[in-house]
Amino acid sequence: MNSVTDVDTHWAGKYIADLVSNGIMEPDETNSFRPDEKVTQLDVVVSLIKAFGEKPDQTAENLNEYKGIDPEVA
Repeated sequence: MNSVTDVDTHWAGKYIADLVSNGIMEPDETNSFRPDEKVTQLDVVVSLIKAFGEKPDQTAENLNEYKGIDPEVA
């Protein structure tokens, strides 16, 4: 189906392939997507930014507002 190695038989494989081919989401360094693992808030935010074509403001003062946010909370 695509270059991601672990989604061909997954129910969301087609959708994941579309997200990867459009640069919205990326597989890991082993070319695996791991579709059944938890998604973090950071993953969601990054995907939304990529989907809408926004360029995040990454100045140090803007990043400070996110200190203390648990990236594992979904």
